[in-house]
Amino acid sequence: MHHQPRLSKKFYHRNVALLVITAILIFAVSFTFITLNHRIRFSQFGTTTQTHNATLHLLPDNGNFNTGDTERVVIQLLTGGETINAVQTTIAYDTDKITVTDILTANSFCQLFPIRAVDVANGKATIACGLPTPGYNKTAGTVAELLLHLKQSGTFSLKFENSEVLANDGLGTNVLGSTTDAEYHVIDSPPASPAPAQQSGEPVVMPTLSVFSPTHPNSEQWYNQRDVKFTWPQASGYKYAHRFDQKPSSEQDGLAVTADNALSVTAPNDGVFYLHLAAIKAGVVGPATTSLVRIDATPPQKVELKASQTEVKPGDIVQLISSSKDETSGSQPAYSLRVNGGPFLTVGPSLNYSFNSPGTYTLVIRAFDNAGNYAEDQVVITVTNPGLFSEIWTRLISLISFH
Repeated sequence: MHHQPRLSKKFYHRNVALLVITAILIFAVSFTFITLNHRIRFSQFGTTTQTHNATLHLLPDNGNFNTGDTERVVIQLLTGGETINAVQTTIAYDTDKITVTDILTANSFCQLFPIRAVDVANGKATIACGLPTPGYNKTAGTVAELLLHLKQSGTFSLKFENSEVLANDGLGTNVLGSTTDAEYHVIDSPPASPAPAQQSGEPVVMPTLSVFSPTHPNSEQWYNQRDVKFTWPQASGYKYAHRFDQKPSSEQDGLAVTADNALSVTAPNDGVFYLHLAAIKAGVVGPATTSLVRIDATPPQKVELKASQTEVKPGDIVQLISSSKDETSGSQPAYSLRVNGGPFLTVGPSLNYSFNSPGTYTLVIRAFDNAGNYAEDQVVITVTNPGLFSEIWTRLISLISFH
């Protein structure tokens, strides 16, 4: 009969010590792995994915000019926090109404101008410019100035085409978020005194009126105000027939008459409205002028923020999906996100987010339409502390499974 040898107390104590040391090492490795893993996951997903914020617009973006005059219009860049390396854009215009006689760059933030061309026949003015590193990161800057010669009375627009704003990130990322077109009125005023008496049988010559809205100056833009004002040049001896409705065609029935050269109206609902205006003298109604305004005073109808999960642990990734719908002016592609009452950040419709610390987080998404109205939705995320033992046990199980 063989007896199993008994382990000495020294051997037993030594093995217990080794087990304790091993457990401590596993704890340290697991804790380090947990911490690093959380840091890695937060660095990858803990910041919002911002949409591109740079914009191009024109200054002024509306106004009244006189035929025969020469005017300057500035192409301005709003960087939106981006650092810019290069800009390229084409401005399209009506060659019957104006001519772009020059592209001026003395006030530009750019230093290089590889393209500066005016296509007079097709009504295109193109500018491409840039500057070396570190680029341009001020709030706003002049790209170039257009020198306009005003040829004919009426309304004309300047429209952006084929535009890019490239970041100084070594990749040439196009960070242009939007462009805003502009509309102007060229006035050829009627005579200030009554026209000479017409000879018998001769037709009465009536002026074509040029209308301007100080409240809704750009017909390409949506506005969130339903109260609209219009003005036009005053002429002695004339009255003015007008109608404000949603019919684009001009009809002479149902016209109201005023002796003033200004009109205030209120749109009964959202949509596209037209002011039809004509001069009246000696019972003769002149040619009608139509002025268009776009009105959307209603916030987006459907705004929704969805989260892939609302109860998570520190470092877990939450996918946020935002959506909105606006029936009139349409929804803007970017959203604004605020966490726990902090500042709003511009984000895209989809982003990944994670939280380092336990707590309750209220996320508010704000969606805008193209008239500047907005609506909000929110979701509450609860970040729980799983406990140290639970986290270590999970890591130990995953390590054992790995081996």
